[in-house]
Amino acid sequence: MDNNQNNTTNVPYLVKDINPGSGSSIPYNFRTMNGTVFFIADDGTGSKLWKTDGTSDGTELVKDIYSEPYLEQLINFNGNLFFEANDGVSGDELWKTDGTSDGTELVKDINPGSDGSRPDDFTDINGTLFFTANQELWKTDGTSDGTVRVRGVAGYLNDFTNVNDTLFFTNGNGLWKSDGTRSGTVLVKDFSKVSYFTVNTNNGTQLWKKDGNENDTLVSDINFNGIYHLTYRNSVAYFSTVVPGQAAVELWKSDGTQAGTVKLATFSETFADYGSNVWSGSLFASISDIGNIYKDTVYFAVNTGAKGAQLWKTNGTPGSTVLIKDMEPGVQAVNSAIQEVTNINGSIYFKFRGEVWKSDGTESGTQKLDGVTFIPPGWWWDEEITNLADINGTLYFTVNGNELWKSDGTETGTTLVQVLPSEPAFLERASGRYRDILNANENIYFFTDGDFTDDSKKLWKFDISSEELSLVQNIDNGDVEQAEVVNGIFYFINNVFSVEDSDFTDTELWQSDGTETGTFKVYTINAGASPSEVPSDILAIYAELSSDVAIKAGDTIYYGGREEDDNDPYGLELYAIKLDLPPTDLTLSATTVNENVASGTVIGDFSTTDENTGNTFTYELVSGNGDADNTAFTIDGNQLKINVSPDFETKSSYNIRIRSTDNSGLSFEKALSIGINDLDDTNTTPTDLSLTNNTVVENESANTEVGIFTTTDSDTDNTFTYELVTGEGDTDNSSFTINGDKLLTNASFDFETKSNYSIRVKTTDSGNESFEKTLTISVEDTNEAPTLESAIANQTATEDEAYNFTIPENTFKDVDAGDELTYSVTLEDGNNLPTWLNFNSQTRSFSGIPINSDVGTFNIKVIATDKQGAATSDIFTLTVEEVIDTDFDGNNDGTPDSEQPNVISLKFDSGNQQDILTLFSQPGSLFKNAEITDNPAKDDSNNPENKGINFPVDFFNFELELQGLTPGATTTVNLSLPQDQNYNTFWKYGKTPANNTNHWYEFLYDGETGAQFFDTNNDGKADQIALHFVDGKRGDGDLIPNGVIADPGAPGVTNTSLSLSKSTTQDIWNIEGDAGTAVAKFSVVDKNSTQVNEVGVFKLDADNKVNSIAAGEAGFAQAALEQGEVIFSTLADDLLNGVDLNRKIQVSAGEKLGFYFIPDGTVDGALNNNNFDNVVFSINEANADSKDYLQVTEENGTYTLNWEQGNDNSFNDLVINFGLENTPLTTQNLIANYQGEQEGELINLESFTGREVKATFTLHREAAYDNFVGFYKVNDARGTITDELGNTFTPSDDGYAELVVKQRIPGVDLSVGNNQSVTIEDILNGGSLFAPFIISDANPDNLNGDFSQVYTPYITGNSDKVDHIRLLGDNIFGFEDLAGGGDNDFNDMIVEARFEIV
Repeated sequence: MDNNQNNTTNVPYLVKDINPGSGSSIPYNFRTMNGTVFFIADDGTGSKLWKTDGTSDGTELVKDIYSEPYLEQLINFNGNLFFEANDGVSGDELWKTDGTSDGTELVKDINPGSDGSRPDDFTDINGTLFFTANQELWKTDGTSDGTVRVRGVAGYLNDFTNVNDTLFFTNGNGLWKSDGTRSGTVLVKDFSKVSYFTVNTNNGTQLWKKDGNENDTLVSDINFNGIYHLTYRNSVAYFSTVVPGQAAVELWKSDGTQAGTVKLATFSETFADYGSNVWSGSLFASISDIGNIYKDTVYFAVNTGAKGAQLWKTNGTPGSTVLIKDMEPGVQAVNSAIQEVTNINGSIYFKFRGEVWKSDGTESGTQKLDGVTFIPPGWWWDEEITNLADINGTLYFTVNGNELWKSDGTETGTTLVQVLPSEPAFLERASGRYRDILNANENIYFFTDGDFTDDSKKLWKFDISSEELSLVQNIDNGDVEQAEVVNGIFYFINNVFSVEDSDFTDTELWQSDGTETGTFKVYTINAGASPSEVPSDILAIYAELSSDVAIKAGDTIYYGGREEDDNDPYGLELYAIKLDLPPTDLTLSATTVNENVASGTVIGDFSTTDENTGNTFTYELVSGNGDADNTAFTIDGNQLKINVSPDFETKSSYNIRIRSTDNSGLSFEKALSIGINDLDDTNTTPTDLSLTNNTVVENESANTEVGIFTTTDSDTDNTFTYELVTGEGDTDNSSFTINGDKLLTNASFDFETKSNYSIRVKTTDSGNESFEKTLTISVEDTNEAPTLESAIANQTATEDEAYNFTIPENTFKDVDAGDELTYSVTLEDGNNLPTWLNFNSQTRSFSGIPINSDVGTFNIKVIATDKQGAATSDIFTLTVEEVIDTDFDGNNDGTPDSEQPNVISLKFDSGNQQDILTLFSQPGSLFKNAEITDNPAKDDSNNPENKGINFPVDFFNFELELQGLTPGATTTVNLSLPQDQNYNTFWKYGKTPANNTNHWYEFLYDGETGAQFFDTNNDGKADQIALHFVDGKRGDGDLIPNGVIADPGAPGVTNTSLSLSKSTTQDIWNIEGDAGTAVAKFSVVDKNSTQVNEVGVFKLDADNKVNSIAAGEAGFAQAALEQGEVIFSTLADDLLNGVDLNRKIQVSAGEKLGFYFIPDGTVDGALNNNNFDNVVFSINEANADSKDYLQVTEENGTYTLNWEQGNDNSFNDLVINFGLENTPLTTQNLIANYQGEQEGELINLESFTGREVKATFTLHREAAYDNFVGFYKVNDARGTITDELGNTFTPSDDGYAELVVKQRIPGVDLSVGNNQSVTIEDILNGGSLFAPFIISDANPDNLNGDFSQVYTPYITGNSDKVDHIRLLGDNIFGFEDLAGGGDNDFNDMIVEARFEIV
């Protein structure tokens, strides 16, 4: 063999010596992906994944993964190969590769640690890859996050099969299907059968059964005198028993019930049976053997002293229990019994006197087999489901080995189709999966083993249309192992002992069309034959059948091979052979031609389909089927030409036969039909002519096209010429010319001079027949547009002062006599004038009074239009100058807005007066370009104002520069609203991350960004809005993390209120309404637990998922806790002495709410430890045990949630009420804004920048430790603080706890004696965040440098990494003082805070 790549066909060559030298790499398990061949080979360091493009340099190791990948399950999925592999760290897990080393990676460590999940049974169903892992059903989209568990199913899952985009599989005795969801993974039909066993008691032997659920049941109350030869199948059992005190034995049958346990026959004898030879016999009767059950028939052997050995059979009734053969009629006192009654492939075999007999169930068909002394073990079919196969969109499978079933995916639609003559023989498919039945041309084919006395196979066909079973042919000798359909033909491989050397096997390639005559041997590959000796087409078929040892990629086969001479320097290595394959098709670019074309006309071009690239082809007309009209054509190169001028009426089609031959001499033939197009041969006179246009606009230049001539003629294939002719109507012929079929002007026409022209035109067809017609050409009068004579000067207006301006009369002019001009105005962009500016079109006058929100420039467009609609325009600039009020204090903090860059006030017109809208943000930020504007998209179909939303303030727009903060930072802007309106919605017009086009969207708080509404003067209406932004995210108009927040938006009022409803099927609540917000109020009703339990709420997607994760799927608990917020924790005692524990949170229209409950734990602890074992949900599917931990009642719109933390089902461990209020949050809620989020036990005074806040703290103590509680200022919700030198510290930094104590708020030092309370008041500065801390059994003065007892809300900063602070209600915090969490009662210190804006 050559050891270099070459383009020579049928010559094997060494692609690469992967294991250099005489060592073998043994390539196998070939697969293709994107034109590249992948395989396993051993380079001397172990078996690895390789790839090749057919060249030595292009054959390379994909990646050394540590151990051999299990490529039996290699699958091409979404452009990657997926397989099971072990990297030595994660165990056997799911991997994928794109064919590169970097692109070969672990998809997911499903079973963390070295004990892998052993993924298997990969099956692609409509873009989702299903597989088993840890013997559970999983699926993947190819990503780690998208690799999730579907559900566990008891048993060994296998036989994954795709039928109509539904996954079917078995777990041994059950047929299952799955749509990829837990709820959609269901048992279709359970095939578990009953097994039988015996129990010996003092009263005899009892018959028992075991059902599919492993339950044991006594079948009958009969105590038998021994049970022998017990055999069963399909829930039916046969056995024998001895009759006490008699020479008698009985045959019994049982269907598993008392009534169905019946005696079929008794076999006995007396001395009378011996006749005159009574002294030569002895009384004896037995059933010596019962064979296995086959097709509801059982064969058994009876032996008596008088009658000797007999073969019997029964179908389960006394009447069907009959004698087949008396082995030695008339012989008495025979001591030899029939033994080893066995069913093999539908025939009965047994031994008698050491010789083997065979029976077909008749006396004449019971014959001795000469020379046979051994009976192999018979088939004992178990009850497993196997051979799942998609046969033309229907699932077929076998049960009990030889029962053929089909299923439509329902239990009632799962039916027995046929009992096969024997269990199908083992076959290997080219896909690498093993199925004993296969589909070919709407038939099911399978093989059965022949008589055990020979090596034959039987090929069977089951017609799925008629459901008829037929024997196709006996395949004598050999071993059929591989079968597949290739190019629509059913092929199989039969291995036989070589006729030349019996130590080797020849490989026979067979094909079958389902008939005996159509089943024949195609080719024999002799043992040791070189691939070069085998025809290319045979090698191609063989490769399609054997992808594990060889594979065809394009026109090349890759395989593991050796050098053919005795000097083998390479061992078993990767070889290839380029096939010389014949063409597979030829086509003609056109197969019709018009009649009457000239001889020699080209019909079309030939092209050939051939897997061999680079081939050239010759074409010839050949004899054979379809060659009747070959002589009428010739071939020139690749063009077909006709030798005659065809006439449709004489011959309407021609039949030819073409051969295409490649440059290797291989050819393909095909019959083609050439159709003749019928044309009308009689020329008729044209009947009309017309011009596409008969008007021309005045003042157009000469040579202007007027129109195009067309002619009406019944002859469809005619062509026409046109000319101007003399005759009636030719008055103005000289004013026009004709070019082809176009009429052109000779001059520029003037309407006022001449408005109509008359011409005479003649059209002549190709047969010289003609038609003449007079046409009139009209001149179209045009209107002259007005002109701008004098540009309008730019204008200036002053805030709060009257403005008037009249457009000068001589600004525009119209030369058309009698034309009058009308005037209109818009802004330059076409929008309406601002609302303060009016225009009188009759007097051409502007008037109005601008206010502060109108300050700026306006480009105004003035349009002059004549009666015919012609118009011209001019644009001038109107500048509204601001009158600066340098002393205005919008937020009433005593400092003018002009001195505070983070505060800005905007004036606007609210009817009869001007009002003020004040915006204030965090210190260090800077407002820029703030203004109040009109609705930016009034004409948009989704304008909220069209849905009943009112915007009292109109729209405002600003830019906020986040000075001192990094791009992407979080910030809050507070709006102080001037009007006594119940603001409950906020709308924006712009782009969002989910929609990159400008559109309307409601901007309500979602836990990260959006608007929250607050009532700070306790009148039940919102007068302040907190706008939460993240730079670059939803709500930031430019969607760029650039340190600038761009915000166009408007606070609004809806005309409807929201309502609360609960799902009828799950504990999920819906906030009903079209838009706007409401407040969900939660309050503690009762608690009966010794533990501190935490309860929270989370929001679900429209399809009841959280971040696209369904309840019960991996990651749901973490996603729900991260997205949700704590309502409160509840104490075991009542240390707060009756204080109403309640919380309020804002909810929005269309939201869905679910709840979680954490007995004796916290959200912070669960998330930081990544442990969610003790978290339960209101949604049962989300609970690991699917148990219901919540009972719900409802009265007048208020829901009572009764939680169960254990197993006593009392549902009173925690009871809370939950209802909806259509009022905004209060000042106390505004300050509790961060509370409920992860590590969010904070006091938020950010909304009160520049204001003083009176704080009242009440401390309760129930602890042996003398603890200290205080508060400290933090920069952000993550707990960042800054020291006096400007250095920032995060909770996990060294020195954080020391700085907390050092920078605590002076005057809020909270300590008290045990079982006592104390109240302290202090004034806090608005605009900041404050966090609580506890010092365990110490105070700031006696820490002595040890700050390990200082605990904050931030677990990572606590020395024991445990949660020590819980949220008990709005602005109510519980503290745990013991290290490591102690008793977790969180009632050692409790602080209740209340606030008042000074």
